[in-house]
Amino acid sequence: MTKTYISNTEVCFNVCVAGKWTHVSFVPLTLGGSYFTTSDTRLQDAIESHRFFGTLVILGRVDDTPPLPTADTEERADDQPQSITFCSVNDARAWLAEKFGTSYSKIRYKEQIECVAQEQGYTVTFNTPGSHSP
Repeated sequence: MTKTYISNTEVCFNVCVAGKWTHVSFVPLTLGGSYFTTSDTRLQDAIESHRFFGTLVILGRVDDTPPLPTADTEERADDQPQSITFCSVNDARAWLAEKFGTSYSKIRYKEQIECVAQEQGYTVTFNTPGSHSP
């Protein structure tokens, strides 16, 4: 089950999940406010027990539909890492944050991005200026 939390401000805070502190950083919206989406039930419980929940942060949406099997999951059934190429570190960070909900604070450097992507079954490569053919 995926839950989306919303706030009228740009908010971030720390919560304790399974004895480890986790930084929850909401994604800012263009017209103000912010949101955070997660399917991790332990993180959901931690957010809902935080002192900001109910005042600064409210539950916006609950999605109970299970993810549909896609061609992407069928291709990766053999546990081979899938390769993905990015033009910049910022593009890779945005992709990891959007696709897997990874906090930007955990993917600041190229090595961190590669490690998180590998945990998700992807191999990340970066195009550097001048490395692509015309």
